[in-house]
Amino acid sequence: MTFQYSIYEWARNHRVHHKFMDTDVDPHNIKRGFFFAHVGWLMVHKHPDVRAKGKIVDVSDLEADPIVMFQKRYYYTLMVLFAFVMPTAVPWLLWGEDPWTAW
Repeated sequence: MTFQYSIYEWARNHRVHHKFMDTDVDPHNIKRGFFFAHVGWLMVHKHPDVRAKGKIVDVSDLEADPIVMFQKRYYYTLMVLFAFVMPTAVPWLLWGEDPWTAW
């Protein structure tokens, strides 16, 4: 849960990337630079072609997976829980750490 999209979105983006590698449709096109290809693509809006092709790529196997769909449905709740609540609660409740220090 690193604020980098759900399993569903990651898998869809990965499929689009492999299908349209090194074109404007590639979500993390290396031709746009090293930084963009590795992290920059997470910081900008997707190219319109990426959005269009992302809608037509086959993700029926992902939609049939109950775990993937659960994580997609509750992504923001799970993100807060696993990124903030649990890392604070575990040291506080299990080891007696002060909550402000654990945060």
